[in-house]
Amino acid sequence: MGRPLRIFLPGYSYHVIARGNERKNIFKDDIDRKKFFKIIGEAAKEYQFFVLSYVLMSNHYHFLIEIKLPNISRAMQFINSSYSIYFNRKYKRSGHLFQGRFEAILVEHGQDLLYVSAYIHLNPGRAGMVEQVIDYPWSSYRQFTGGADGGIAVPEIILKILSENRVEAVKKYEEYVKATAIESPDNVRKRVYGEYIMGSESFVRDIKLLLKGKNLSQGITGRKKLRKIYNEDQITEAVKKHYDAVDELLYNRSRWENGKNVLMFLLKRDGGMTYAAIAKKLGDRDSSGISKACKKVLEQNRKEGEIKKCIKDIEREYIEK
Repeated sequence: MGRPLRIFLPGYSYHVIARGNERKNIFKDDIDRKKFFKIIGEAAKEYQFFVLSYVLMSNHYHFLIEIKLPNISRAMQFINSSYSIYFNRKYKRSGHLFQGRFEAILVEHGQDLLYVSAYIHLNPGRAGMVEQVIDYPWSSYRQFTGGADGGIAVPEIILKILSENRVEAVKKYEEYVKATAIESPDNVRKRVYGEYIMGSESFVRDIKLLLKGKNLSQGITGRKKLRKIYNEDQITEAVKKHYDAVDELLYNRSRWENGKNVLMFLLKRDGGMTYAAIAKKLGDRDSSGISKACKKVLEQNRKEGEIKKCIKDIEREYIEK
C-alpha cells in the first residue's frame, strides 16, 4: 500500500479525517466527546489553526481546518495520541485506537470549501443517526445556524463565502445543505484530484507547480498524477517550435540530440510521463538511455547556460497556453 503525500501550506484549508482502528468506535459516550473537544481546543491554540466545521461520528471524525503554520502532522499527532491515552486508560485497553494515518485533503477556498462543510454536516443524517441535520449535537451545524454558542468552530469564514450579512448567509447555508443532501455522498471523493487536492483546474495546477522539482518518492500514492502538470502534446509542440523541428526528428537517434534530450526531460518533469512511456512515444528508445539523458539535462538546467535559457523559453510557450 502506498503512503499519502503531505501538502501543508500556511493559510490553506484542509479536510481532515481519522478513523477508529478496525472501524471500531472511538467515542462511547458524551464524556468522551467533550474530552476530545477539549484536546482539539488545546491543539488549535498550540498549533495555530482554526476549526471551520466538524462532526464527530461513532468510529471516525471529520474536521475542516484552516492552518497558519505547516504543522498539521504535529497537531494531529498531539490530538490522536492525547485522546488515545485518555481512551485506553478509561476503558482499560491497549493498542492503537486510530486506523493508520489520518487523511488531509487540501481544499480551495470558495465553493469547494462550502461543499466539504455541507458534506461534513450531512454525515449523521446519511448514516441514519438523526432525521434532521440540526438534531445532531456533535457537529458544528448549530454554530452555523445560530443554535449554539461557544463551540470550537469558526463558521464565519465559510458563511462569508455566501454573504457578508450573517442572517442572509445562514439562510443560504441552510438551503445549500438541503440541496447537497440529495447528492450521493460519493461525490465528495469524485471532486478530489489525486487523493490530495480539491478545487478548480487552475487551483490543482498551482498546487502541482508548487510540488514541481520536489522529490516525490516511488511509494507516494497518486505520484504519477501529481507529476502531470501539462499536456504532453503541448510540451512536444513547444519543443519542436523552439528548435524549428519536424516530427521525423523525434524518431531519429543521430540528429537533434540536444532538443530531444530537452523534450524527454520536460515530458518527464512536467508531463508526468514514465521513462517507458517516453520511450514508446519516441519509437521504443531504450528507457535507461532516456533516464541518463534526463539526468544530464537536469544538471545542465541547474546552471546558467544555453540549456537553461532554452528550457525557460519552451516553458513559457506551453505555460501560457
